[in-house]
Amino acid sequence: MVSLETKLQQMEEIMPRLLVIAALLNGSISINEFDGLNNLKELDLSSNRLRSIITVNGSQEESGILNELEDLDLSHNDLNDSIWSFLKELSSIKTLDLSGNHGLHGAIHNLAKLSSIENLFMDGATLGDDFLPNIRIMTSIRVLSLRDCALNRILPIEGLCELKTLRELDVTRTGFGGSLPWCLVNLTSLQLLDITSNHFNGNIARSPLINLTSLEYLAISNNDFEIPISFKSFFNHSKLMLVESLNNKLLEDQEDIFATPPRFQLILLSLSNSEHGRITGSFPQFLYHQHEFIVVELSGFVFTGMFPYWLLENNTNMETLLLSSNSIGGPLLLPSRQMRNLKKLDISNNHLEGFIPYNIASSFPSLKFLNMSTNNFDGNISSSFRDMTTLLLLDLSSNHLEGPITIEFCELKGLSMLYLSENSLTGVIPSCFNSSYISNIRLSKNRLHGPFPTAFQNLSSIMELDLSYNQFSGNIPTWIDSLSLLSILFLQHNHFEGNIPKELCHLSMLTLIDFSFNNFFGSIPPCIGEFDFGGFNGQLLMDWILYRPTLPFSLENRFHDTIIDTPAIQEVEFETKGLTLSYKGIVLYLFSGINLSHNRLTGPIPPEIGNLSHIEVLNFSHNHLTGTIPATFSNLKSIESLDLSYNNLSGKIPSQLTELYSLEVFDLSNNNLSGRTPQRVFQFATFESSSYDGNPLLCGEPLPKKCNADYSPPPMPRAAINGSEEDSGFIDMDTFYMSFAGSYLAVVLAIVAILFINPYWRRAWFHLIEVFLTSSYYFVVDNLVYPVRGFLWK
Repeated sequence: MVSLETKLQQMEEIMPRLLVIAALLNGSISINEFDGLNNLKELDLSSNRLRSIITVNGSQEESGILNELEDLDLSHNDLNDSIWSFLKELSSIKTLDLSGNHGLHGAIHNLAKLSSIENLFMDGATLGDDFLPNIRIMTSIRVLSLRDCALNRILPIEGLCELKTLRELDVTRTGFGGSLPWCLVNLTSLQLLDITSNHFNGNIARSPLINLTSLEYLAISNNDFEIPISFKSFFNHSKLMLVESLNNKLLEDQEDIFATPPRFQLILLSLSNSEHGRITGSFPQFLYHQHEFIVVELSGFVFTGMFPYWLLENNTNMETLLLSSNSIGGPLLLPSRQMRNLKKLDISNNHLEGFIPYNIASSFPSLKFLNMSTNNFDGNISSSFRDMTTLLLLDLSSNHLEGPITIEFCELKGLSMLYLSENSLTGVIPSCFNSSYISNIRLSKNRLHGPFPTAFQNLSSIMELDLSYNQFSGNIPTWIDSLSLLSILFLQHNHFEGNIPKELCHLSMLTLIDFSFNNFFGSIPPCIGEFDFGGFNGQLLMDWILYRPTLPFSLENRFHDTIIDTPAIQEVEFETKGLTLSYKGIVLYLFSGINLSHNRLTGPIPPEIGNLSHIEVLNFSHNHLTGTIPATFSNLKSIESLDLSYNNLSGKIPSQLTELYSLEVFDLSNNNLSGRTPQRVFQFATFESSSYDGNPLLCGEPLPKKCNADYSPPPMPRAAINGSEEDSGFIDMDTFYMSFAGSYLAVVLAIVAILFINPYWRRAWFHLIEVFLTSSYYFVVDNLVYPVRGFLWK
């Protein structure tokens, strides 16, 4: 077998400057393995399983090993602090990436020879208290990235402020807090500052930021800063191009309309208010002087006036405009010129009204994402949409649109997400709907009707289908299994009927199913227990989150990553724990549930349902299910809400259910269950009598009916065997019939005797009979005779 050293030497002959080793190294390796690679400039050992690199027999400098190395990537390994012994001799190193090594603690006090380093990436490392104070030795450093280092402390003044050559500093999600230290004014070369998602506070108009006039990119989102809306404190920052300040507190301040315009020309601006509703008035004045915008995001204001079409008129290169949640009113005004570069427009959650302009497609011919939801638009859906052939996402939900879903939509063959929910749309779904890229369709809360749309039969890419709260009818077609990627299927509150097809079980990606409030009958398919809710899909997603590639850190990449075409995050509503809750983002794909309530399902609950060990919500209530609760339900270890109420279930409640430690909602009320309630331990100690009400044969806490020590449920009647044995049980039926007849006769004779003896009661009785007969006569005449006669006359 060829040794690693031999392989490296062979590779150096082919690629003397750059060496990349992937998925080869595990544990520890010796520095001698790199003997002979004296001219190597770049070495990439990222994404292996290295724990350490062992140095032996003198220094690298004496041996000449890696003496010329300039760029070293050790990111995403299992390195510990022993790596510093190897690194301290690399005097020529300029770029070092140690990101994703969670065993590092940042003890760099002995790395004096790293003074020539220019770029240091330690994202995700656990830094010790001596890291930042000793970082002053890196007198040539230009880029320092400490994202996700979880320091949870006041930003240290010592060390960091002495890096006068620093151009890019990223301390995103490090836990830093307090006011920005004034010594940051020493960083006169700083071009990029990203302090997103920390606990910094104070008014930025009275912070060191106003003196950092070399800044080009400023990201301060998700802190506790106070941001004057005029932005006049930064008017002298002539190099400023990108500003991100989402979810801070915006302040109203006086604007001088005659003041000198700002010296900067921004290409990106993201502003939102963490306290919605407190900023009122017109758009900030400095926006009128900007002509190079590519990305603008303003949300959470209470702007007066109409849609700012001038913002588009003044910035012909605009690619993204996000103006959601701003209380903008009036009609949608379009710019006079064609915006060929605009790809993303979000004007959702405002007060815009009137018809959707017929020429919207010609004004924005390159749109990919269009969100006009939660406004007051009315009228029919404009036929102009058929010309938006570049659209990937169209959201017109929560408006007052009416009329049919027209066949213009059949032209949008690249459409991926279509949201038309909460309007007054009518008619059937056009059968020509055939986008081969569609992944999400939401048509809920309209007045659509007809059978399950055949238009969806060939949509093999669809992941979410929501037809809820409409008037669809008929059966679920057997071709449902052709939707192989379907993850969310909502059909609740319609008129669907028939059996739940077993073909549904072929959809292995399903995570959320809601068929409630329909007319489904028959039994629950046992194959539903074969779903792997939250298993494969959840693990696949988590693997992507943990091992997704790290993006390069530079000003250009930051900008392009900001304007990347990604759809808006959408929420999905699902009834759980007695409430209708919203789920979105990662949580949506890690959540799973089945709701078959309010139907006419019969038969026993299949014990196979107990195999759904990852499911969080299970609701079979308000059906006609019979039999016992399967003991296999004790395997539902992730269940949070279990509702089997309003059925005809019988027998005992399995005692093993007390092992469901995640259970928060538990309802077995209004069945025919018998025996003792489950022991009041763990989660079951929190459930009240409402969980068991309507089961007269149940006893034990929290019910008021106590169980005797030797309590056992009454025996059920025994059926006749081959007709040779009479039905028997704890009631003698002959005796029952005789006693009932005697009691009935006694009551009648008692009433006759009383009326014969007491004349007042006799008159009252006959008066009551007369009123009843008269009322019945006129009821028949008014409701039957007259309507029939009127019909015949017509």
